[in-house]
Amino acid sequence: MSLGATLCPQEEKIWGGECVAPVTEDRRLVGSTKEPADERRARLTKQIGLVIMGSMGHFSLGATLTWPSPALSDMATNNATLVGTQMVLSTAEMDMTGSLVSLGSLLGSWVCGWIVTRLGRLRALQMIIVPFLLGWLANAFAPNPLVLLIARFVLGMACGASSVAGTLYVIELADASVRGMMASIPTLGIVLGG
Repeated sequence: MSLGATLCPQEEKIWGGECVAPVTEDRRLVGSTKEPADERRARLTKQIGLVIMGSMGHFSLGATLTWPSPALSDMATNNATLVGTQMVLSTAEMDMTGSLVSLGSLLGSWVCGWIVTRLGRLRALQMIIVPFLLGWLANAFAPNPLVLLIARFVLGMACGASSVAGTLYVIELADASVRGMMASIPTLGIVLGG
């Protein structure tokens, strides 16, 4: 030990010649004072709002996954579409309304990984709105089975992209002390969407 060395308690470290207590997850230091409770509450409230908005794609994912169940049974009895045409699906086409979502999800998650790397999580989430909107509009106004199946594939791409970008956004946005709770919000969105 050199002359003039500072002795600190075991849990503190020497930094710049002074004893400094380590910063824990629940204590943010501003200068040498603890963060006020009202500032922390405001910061966490903002984070919760942003996480909920970032999880809207997961809500749509839940709706996309469960859509075939009530829709196909309704189409069996009332096969008129919103545009006034009759739509009769074969057994294979009925099966594909569910499986094309999974196939599109593979492509969407792969492409979104590249987009997130290039443009960032927030910009990727903003871009995912386009395929979700187009997919749901085509799903609702499909005049024939082919358009319906293409819409399901596009929705699958948006779901896969949302799973990547939305989850990354939520995890990186949240403070470490509330990250676990915030990470459950997208899953809650899937459940509520279904």
